[in-house]
Amino acid sequence: MMRSLFLLQLLGAVNSLTVKQKQGLQSKFVKDSLTTSNPRRVGLVIVSDTHHQQVYDAHIKSVKCYAERQQYDMYVIDTESKNCAHPDFFFRKHCLVREFMMSKPDGYQLVVLDGDVHVGVLERGLDKWLNDDMDVQLYMRDTMDEIMAGNYMVRNTPLGRKFLEHWSNYNYKKPPGFASDDNGAIHPLVLDMLLQAGSLPEESVPEAKACIHKYHNNLTQMVEAALAPDGDYWDFSKTCMRALGQPRQWKVKTSELAPFGNIAIWPRFSFFVTDFGYMEHWFSKDVGPIMHHGMKDKAQMLDLIWSDIDKCALAEKSQVTAEKLGHQAWNCANGYGQDAERQGKQWFVLGKGCPQCLDDCMATFTCRPLKSCEVPTMDGGKVAGPVPANCPK
Repeated sequence: MMRSLFLLQLLGAVNSLTVKQKQGLQSKFVKDSLTTSNPRRVGLVIVSDTHHQQVYDAHIKSVKCYAERQQYDMYVIDTESKNCAHPDFFFRKHCLVREFMMSKPDGYQLVVLDGDVHVGVLERGLDKWLNDDMDVQLYMRDTMDEIMAGNYMVRNTPLGRKFLEHWSNYNYKKPPGFASDDNGAIHPLVLDMLLQAGSLPEESVPEAKACIHKYHNNLTQMVEAALAPDGDYWDFSKTCMRALGQPRQWKVKTSELAPFGNIAIWPRFSFFVTDFGYMEHWFSKDVGPIMHHGMKDKAQMLDLIWSDIDKCALAEKSQVTAEKLGHQAWNCANGYGQDAERQGKQWFVLGKGCPQCLDDCMATFTCRPLKSCEVPTMDGGKVAGPVPANCPK
């Protein structure tokens, strides 16, 4: 999978669109939908062509069951638009999300999902993660050195729209080698925004600039070599991870004249969705992820998670207690965390005495992003790094 920045002029500001224009925009996109009267103004969105709608029809049905139970809007939108001519689907997706989002009221929140995401909890909503102070919410990929690109939350705000526009337009500056499409591009995008906002601590600026430089200049290897332990993709992504530090909320300027917006990056195993397998295909109605990502086998997903998806009935074997799921999460995170630490990386904060310390938060799924000016700490509460540069001294 290959993925690059050329600025397209897309559409005008949302506020300039009439109600009729917004309705027209929406009608062009939506292939399947469920609209509700939920006052939170939240919509679950999957971007998919006809073929993949068929391949992942059961996954999409599980999302629809969840949306109906929680009274969220839900949309499956098409992959084609004259305003989103990006050659690569993975970049075009974010342009399409932006264009569709512009058909919604200001502040409306989209929960963007890959097609191979399935739901395993119906009783619990997304309230823990829905945050009207955040314009964009991302999360760390569970056991890799990168931010995850496929699933995210974005609000219809100036920063939300700008973020998607710039992300999609990385299609036009793709490096010659493997760059993991939009997943690689999200790192220079985030760090460039933080640099422009003056948010990064001074100590992190060299690594941030190195991350951006490596994206545009160093990614020349093809996929097998790039993803080898010493490959140039992981060298690039680990540089970006060092620049970002512990997952946190960041203040980002939308323009020189506009106020700050906010981007949140969630720690591993702590967002509303996680990669399948790490939780042993288990879910809890009380804690933990609502959805799993990446199980592409329809029959396997139906057998493990659902007793009758046509009736929105979950299989009892997929449901466990909060304690059992928490123990699985801690055990998995601690094992991977120790292995990463031996390699000089920090996927998880080992020990206790800090907001992201595994012994304090993983078993209860209470690990969270650091607040915008919160000091990063590690085992025993020891300071682990600087605060953002735009915080009070």
